[in-house]
Amino acid sequence: ATWKAMETLVDNGKTLNIGVSNFNCQHIRQVLSIARIRPTSLQIECHPHLSQQKLIRFAREAGIRVSAFSPLGGTSYISLDMATKSDLLFENGSILAISKRHNKTAAQVMLRWSIQRNTLPISKSSNFGRMQENR
Repeated sequence: ATWKAMETLVDNGKTLNIGVSNFNCQHIRQVLSIARIRPTSLQIECHPHLSQQKLIRFAREAGIRVSAFSPLGGTSYISLDMATKSDLLFENGSILAISKRHNKTAAQVMLRWSIQRNTLPISKSSNFGRMQENR
């Protein structure tokens, strides 16, 4: 019923495209099985600790673009006691080595990783200097 309501939004000119967020392969299959208008995008958490390789491949094969939220890692997991500071990608030895070798920040390396995988990274920052660096 929800997907049909989304299709009605397209029919009524309220939006041009509709997509899904945090869906797995099974969820996408279910939507595709009833969709008159296919989802154009899938938004998922994706970063070097959570590459989502199979899901991204499935979405691409279905013609669905992928955007990646938290492309710099899930730093909020620390406050939830689901991770420690040592889990931060900003502290990852491989990422730091690459950033040093290319004279880039760790954030720039992770955003480039996402772009090279043909996903659209959605990063956020309230720091203007970081926003400029990550352009």
